[in-house]
Amino acid sequence: MGAAVAVAAAAAVARMRLALAATLLVAACATADLSGAYEGAERDLRLTLWPEGRAAMTGALADRTSRFWVEGTWQRDERRVVIELRGPRPDRLVFERGGDLLVAKEWDAVAWGEKGPGVLHRVR
Repeated sequence: MGAAVAVAAAAAVARMRLALAATLLVAACATADLSGAYEGAERDLRLTLWPEGRAAMTGALADRTSRFWVEGTWQRDERRVVIELRGPRPDRLVFERGGDLLVAKEWDAVAWGEKGPGVLHRVR
């Protein structure tokens, strides 16, 4: 009977260690610092995210000759980063995070076209 109790205790400890490791991994992913600057490879865009939740985007769209600069806010939602831009025409952009990349998933097709903002690469 003593061996069975020892095996059950060892199994319980192993499960607790696995649960602790999974919890730590989720916490590390959830708190990863996304602040910094991101630039577009497909479009002339630069997105800056500050730790306190402020955001700014600058760039030029393919069909326009002038550059734009707009401020707003950002927040993280699981693996998504939601950007709310203010200005003459408020805009909401949703990116999915993958390492040092932000991949556009939702955008206003009238403002951004079919391809949207594209993929943004972290530069700092």
